[in-house]
Amino acid sequence: MYHRAAVITLFRPFLEVKINNFAPSPKAICLETAREILVISDQFRNYHSWQRFPNTVPHFVFTACQTLLLDAQNEADGLVRGVETLLEMKDCWPIAGLMLLMVSIFAEKWEVDLPAEVRVHLDKLPSKDRLRADMAFSGWPPVRLEEEATWASFRHLSLSDG
Repeated sequence: MYHRAAVITLFRPFLEVKINNFAPSPKAICLETAREILVISDQFRNYHSWQRFPNTVPHFVFTACQTLLLDAQNEADGLVRGVETLLEMKDCWPIAGLMLLMVSIFAEKWEVDLPAEVRVHLDKLPSKDRLRADMAFSGWPPVRLEEEATWASFRHLSLSDG
């Protein structure tokens, strides 16, 4: 899973670059890799419980969700699976709740029309202030979600096909 997240991270700067001699586009590679991350996380959940997974898994699933937002209309099933996976994880790892909220913030910021199933899940989330209080109470530092979302976003990307 780490390898796949690294592939997405390495190809991010090239998502809009048109490469003539390169059969799959960097965007196609990132989307396929994001789908693979979600398949691996499902397999891990089936073999183990969420209580036994490494603390990096929520970050990898978030990376996959963030990547699938780039093509939310065609990747609706993967996006639903990623959001549901983060929802399941948030009981064991509170950071997954923050990541769900960041998916919601990115969707608003990038003006992505989310599938209805994803919207239903994200509407059930607590408010930003409530999540901030929960994180602070659990020993996590208070988080400024908008700044975090800006820092972590693909600011240089557009949602154009590539």
